[in-house]
Amino acid sequence: MTMKAESSTDWTAQDHLGYWVGTLGSAMRKGLEDELAPMGVRPGQWGILEAALSCNADTLTALARIIPVDAAAISRQLDKFQQRRLVRRRLLRSDHRMVRIELTAPGLLPPLPQLLVDGFRLYAGGG
Repeated sequence: MTMKAESSTDWTAQDHLGYWVGTLGSAMRKGLEDELAPMGVRPGQWGILEAALSCNADTLTALARIIPVDAAAISRQLDKFQQRRLVRRRLLRSDHRMVRIELTAPGLLPPLPQLLVDGFRLYAGGG
């Protein structure tokens, strides 16, 4: 004897909000990745640069409070950014233990909302 699941309705994954939320999130991330690729920046990296700019997070400690990643990982990204001349680090004159993070002109990337809109439009085939 086999057991057969009985259901009053047939359904597919597309019938559930979670599927569409996940699909939208994936499309937006793909669009953002495509937009950032020519700049040589990945979305996670962009988040660090964006936090430094829009949240005035100009120290490693301030960035670590905003970004849900450990400070060591952020510091490694800042090292890479510094090699690429996207940021520079400067000792504070008043406290030589503190290092201020400054974005350079190449580190000033376009704001996120426009990147998401444009990236999603490109991904969705809207040109």
